[in-house]
Formats: sequence, C-alpha cells, structure tokens
Amino acid sequence: MDILKQVSVNSITKETLREKLAQHILKVDYEMALEYATWSGVNEEPREDIYIESLDEDKNFIDFKSLVFVFRLYH
Repeated sequence: MDILKQVSVNSITKETLREKLAQHILKVDYEMALEYATWSGVNEEPREDIYIESLDEDKNFIDFKSLVFVFRLYH
C-alpha cells in the first residue's frame, strides 16, 4: 500500500511516517552530494601541490616550491 494512502486512512503511525521521511531525506541528500561531487570533479582543473618553507631567522626569503618551479619571495 502507498504511504499516502496509509496516511489518509490512518493506518500508519506518526513515528513510522517520520522514519520514512527521514530515510527519504537522507537518500536525497546523499544523491545530491554524490551528484555535486561528480560535477565538481569533472569541472575542476587538476591541482598541483606546492610546499611552503617555514620562516627562518637566517633567511630573508621564502621559497614556494612545486615540481615545476620555485618562487622565491623576499621580505
């Protein structure tokens, strides 16, 4: 029997209806999150890690390093 019919003839309890609605909301949330993750994964450019050195009193610069380049910032 359909849930709406069960509600209309009062053959379903409030708790059961509440549980079914909560399950449905979780399912929709999961599907939307999965869709967003799939969509954003397709549209985002691959990112490359960079590494930032800690500040040292002896140096007057910071090196930003990646696999392709080093950018030296003097301060």
